Amino acid sequence: MLVIVERIHNFPLTSPVSRFLAGFEILLDKIHEWEENAHSGVSLAPHWKSVTDQIGRWRKLELQCWKDSLDNVASG
Repeated sequence: MLVIVERIHNFPLTSPVSRFLAGFEILLDKIHEWEENAHSGVSLAPHWKSVTDQIGRWRKLELQCWKDSLDNVASG
């Protein structure tokens, strides 16, 4: 899991949001695996929520950008 976090951390800031989304979704899958298999005393639930919330914010941003792009094409 740490390797995934390091890879995401090393993405250039100019990377597309979709690249970060893919990395966070992979991380979310690994967190889910951890939650299924690890002892309940070492839960990653707070991190799971943070990652899920960030993915949600970026998905909304992505959809808004698509909407704005389509509106620009339609009015152009």
